[in-house]
This record gives sequence, structure tokens and C-alpha cells, in this order.
Amino acid sequence: MKIGISDIRIFLPLNYLDFSILLENPLYSSNEVFFKKINRAIDVTLQKGFRFTSPNEDSVTMASSAVKLIFDNNNLDLSKIRMLLGGTETGVDHSKAISSYVFGALRQSGIYLG
Repeated sequence: MKIGISDIRIFLPLNYLDFSILLENPLYSSNEVFFKKINRAIDVTLQKGFRFTSPNEDSVTMASSAVKLIFDNNNLDLSKIRMLLGGTETGVDHSKAISSYVFGALRQSGIYLG
């Protein structure tokens, strides 16, 4: 019996905003404090932008999409899957226990576990 992590996926929000767009916008570029903070963030973290959720995206939809990718890209015997774990550290989830929601979303897409 093999024990361990056989696959892991990350699903990122689809929306992306490049910092250069903010820096080119006169509304933001004229704000000296904002301009300095963004440039400092770019210099320190090398971050070029950020992702954010749409109104129809939350931790459940993103986790469900990641799990669906695992099932779609692997030849898995669903009867042998004993555990799926989800972890989140985001204000987007509003502290809901995502596991039961993810199982429900998987059922709606035709994947039945347990």
C-alpha cells in the first residue's frame, strides 16, 4: 500500500491586475504615498501584480476546480481514495468548512466519493 501525497494542485483566481496598470493611471500615480508603496512592494517582493476573486469565486469553487483537475489528469480508482484535505488561509472563505461544500460540488460534476 502506498501512502502519501499522490498529486497536488493549486487553482488561482482568474482575475489579475498588473501593477503597471495602476502606476500608469493618473488617479493612482499622482498619489505619492500610494506610488511609493507600490514601487516598494515591487522592489522588495518582486511581485508584478495580484490576483483577486470574481463575485462567483470563493475558496470552495477554487478548491473544487483544483480537485477536478486532479481527477481529470489521473487515472484514479475513486473507491480507493480515503481522504481529501483542503486548507485555506483567506478571508474569501468566510470561515466555512470547505470540505463538505467541495464534496457537493464534485457530486454535481459527476464525481462520487464515499
